[in-house]
Amino acid sequence: MVGILGARQVGKTTLAQQLAAGFDGPVHTFDLEDPTDLARLADPMLALRDLRGFVVLDEVQRRPELFPVLRVLADRAGQPARFLVLGSASPELLRQTSESLAGRIYYHELGGFDLGEVGAAARERLWLRGGFPRSFLAATDGDSAEWRRGFVRTFLERDLPGLGIGVPPETLRRFWTMIAHYHGQVWNGAELARAFGERIATRFGLPVFLYANAATRPERVKLADVRRGQYEGLRTEIDQLGRGPDFGPARMHPSAGAVAVGARPFLIAYNINLDSADVELARRIARRVRESGGGLPRVQANGFWIEELGRAQVSMNLLDFATTPLWLVWETVRELAAEDGVRLAESELIGLAPLAAFLAVADRADAPTEDPVERRLAASAAYLKLRDFSPMQALELRLEAARSGGPTR
Repeated sequence: MVGILGARQVGKTTLAQQLAAGFDGPVHTFDLEDPTDLARLADPMLALRDLRGFVVLDEVQRRPELFPVLRVLADRAGQPARFLVLGSASPELLRQTSESLAGRIYYHELGGFDLGEVGAAARERLWLRGGFPRSFLAATDGDSAEWRRGFVRTFLERDLPGLGIGVPPETLRRFWTMIAHYHGQVWNGAELARAFGERIATRFGLPVFLYANAATRPERVKLADVRRGQYEGLRTEIDQLGRGPDFGPARMHPSAGAVAVGARPFLIAYNINLDSADVELARRIARRVRESGGGLPRVQANGFWIEELGRAQVSMNLLDFATTPLWLVWETVRELAAEDGVRLAESELIGLAPLAAFLAVADRADAPTEDPVERRLAASAAYLKLRDFSPMQALELRLEAARSGGPTR
């Protein structure tokens, strides 16, 4: 016996129909919201005991008295019928099955569509419409919104009271609206970072300093300012006014030291290799391109000699690719190098970057927006002359591959 649990309209019945269509033998379906099927089950033992093949019981939580009957039928020798029960994960359903069908039923919880199913290209649509199939697959955003309004109304007015929740529907609607307004605002990473920092301090007794968007004072926005003096300097100053931690004790932990917790946009580590061995040129370009030198906002940069390549390199951290996109960094360094008659050999990405960062480059390269994501990524890599590029360097694609068990390289 198998039980498929999930919210209303998540696709349980559709899945059951597909399973039934592939079953080699007789199929019997009972919808416990259909008065005709309810009448057929007036005497459940009489209705079910002689059935053979595949038996589907939909919305089974509406008839909890069926579970003792199912226990008897599941214990018959030879298993003449296989039962598939569908229902919501209601407390009553879980209690009844745990008491009556313990050891006889296997549960599968069916959720809505997730990113692994719809693909990274549909992430915005999934974010807007949600994972319920009819909402996600609606012809227009307006049709999707109308479906969700109807779903919420039915859930509040009929389903929740059926689960034993006696709160008036209008009160629940106001409560839901309040939660939606809170969670529907711009993601507040700073709030999460502060809560995380406080938990670290409380659980482990460590001094915690907040920085970047989570900073509680302007002089701690930059991590370098928080770390000023390194371990030794902070150890002697941590109990002084203005140098104490945001959470935890005003003393360094003997083995763990201190912890810095911050919230910031995704940092992209990005290097550009010059077609030159002139490391001083790379350093001059770095000074002009970085924010602290009056260059591009939210960019840190320095120049280095890369022995294995035999080239000078402008090495950068992009602290906010939405403010300063990858293509702008590439074009700016290209222009500055051209002043000295030097071309750019290639660039490289250290680690991962959000998909949106690559798609912005693809737009700059005039790659058609209707092209598949992989083709737009290739256009982005060609524009930046990315060395050893892989589509798996796009964060969302890497996560999707890891989730689905596919290759991540």
